[in-house]
Amino acid sequence: MTSDTDTSWAATLHVRPIRGIASEFQDIAGAYVFVLAKALNDAHYRELVTAEMEGIGLTVIELMDSDRFVSSADDAPDIRDCAMRLSDEWPVQYGSFQAYPYDDA
Repeated sequence: MTSDTDTSWAATLHVRPIRGIASEFQDIAGAYVFVLAKALNDAHYRELVTAEMEGIGLTVIELMDSDRFVSSADDAPDIRDCAMRLSDEWPVQYGSFQAYPYDDA
């Protein structure tokens, strides 16, 4: 039996650099990234990932397909790695950023 604290949530985030904050992301317009977190519910997940992204100089523009995460044999290696690293000490894990260099909008 698992408790609420054992629940993992996942989503794909659309992020953009926070202008005026020095970070490795200042030369991109934005990126998409898979993010996994140990969270009590969807609201808690959103709080955790928003804080994590802000901590590395990114703001969350859109959060897509947020749902409870259940690993499967079909998971991509990036996703399996995130799930394996997830812990109470490191409750937010993310895959590779799929950056785009400019914004057409």
